[in-house]
Amino acid sequence: MLKVNKTYQGKVISLDYKADGIVKLNNKYIYVKGALKDEVINFKITKLNKRFGFAKLINIVEKSPDRIGPLNELGSLNLSHLSFKEQLNFKRTITKETFEKVLNNKINVLETITDNKETNYRNKVVYHVLNNDEITLGLYSNDNKKLIKINNFLLANENSNKILEIINNSKIIIDYKLLKHVSIKNNSKNELLVTLISKSKTFKGLDNLVSLIKSYKFVKGITLNINTDDNKILGEESILLYGKEYLLENDLLITDQSFMQINYGVMNLTFNLIKENVLGDKIVDLYSGIGSIILNVLNDNYGVMVENNIENIKLANKIINNKNIKNLKVIHANSEDVFNELTGDTLIVDPPRNGLYKELVNNISKSNFKRFIYLSCNLQTLIRDIKLLENSYKVIKVYPIMMFPMTNSFETLVILDKI
Repeated sequence: MLKVNKTYQGKVISLDYKADGIVKLNNKYIYVKGALKDEVINFKITKLNKRFGFAKLINIVEKSPDRIGPLNELGSLNLSHLSFKEQLNFKRTITKETFEKVLNNKINVLETITDNKETNYRNKVVYHVLNNDEITLGLYSNDNKKLIKINNFLLANENSNKILEIINNSKIIIDYKLLKHVSIKNNSKNELLVTLISKSKTFKGLDNLVSLIKSYKFVKGITLNINTDDNKILGEESILLYGKEYLLENDLLITDQSFMQINYGVMNLTFNLIKENVLGDKIVDLYSGIGSIILNVLNDNYGVMVENNIENIKLANKIINNKNIKNLKVIHANSEDVFNELTGDTLIVDPPRNGLYKELVNNISKSNFKRFIYLSCNLQTLIRDIKLLENSYKVIKVYPIMMFPMTNSFETLVILDKI
């Protein structure tokens, strides 16, 4: 009989969707963070119930040939111990297993889309301020229980890492109860927009931080975002402290509050796939953000984009005016509130992690869009929504997208046609 706090040995039979190793022991499935398929491991059980349990990896007796290092101490690098080739396989395998299990059917899941860039791909990183009088920036540990100081983040842009290290070495005295985060965004030219996120418009060390950061030519703007809600990173009010309040990425505008896919190289591959799969003359794009998808896939088609964030709407209109686009309509609304007023040939959605509202899914199922293109950053809510549509839309192709190398995060593009 298995017992909590006891150490056991077993062989990992597979990985779950979080990339935790699964060991079957005494007819129970034990989930072990950091263990890889086919490894023989020693582990200590930390929690048990009737069907499964959780355990801590003690040591590896027989190592997987796909292991390239130990589990990283950072939660944001929770798959960096697995070879890149097997990361690609993992994303495809879990995607295929999930779709076929839920839909009870064979699904055309293609090879994982990648630009083969494993590191330094993130165009945005939010660092958390540690509880120190001297400013110290870090990220959460892999158990999400503590913050770890970090001077160089494997996934961040080179200039972003320079600013991170400069800030951490500055010894600037701050009030960590007010200054909570520092966000750094970059464009493809390696220019930066740095945002200080604070509970107040003023705090100890503000002027010194601005003077330090703006002394680097690749920093094109510094903003101060005011946020008093501990459940969110960003507040609604931003103040320009230096330079410009936005970066240019091709024809798109990036502000401290705008949404953009985190990986430019893979983002462009994904947009090209969407463009290849668009049908008909009219495209409707829901949850459109600043319009990054529809602006990249719109040719001579007529487009409608729907977005509920007013700052994104303002940026979208500015981009449209700058490019003198005449065949795109912008609607400021919740997608579920206006969907029944919309018609077209291809429907595109890119919702947040919680997926689509059930009401919207029901209305999509009754709609006459010939093609439905769903881009998702959450495999569980994606398959939930697709399951609800299975009597009205058929899955044609599924593309796993390697948007987040070195992590267990999933991005998935699904092409569906009206039955």
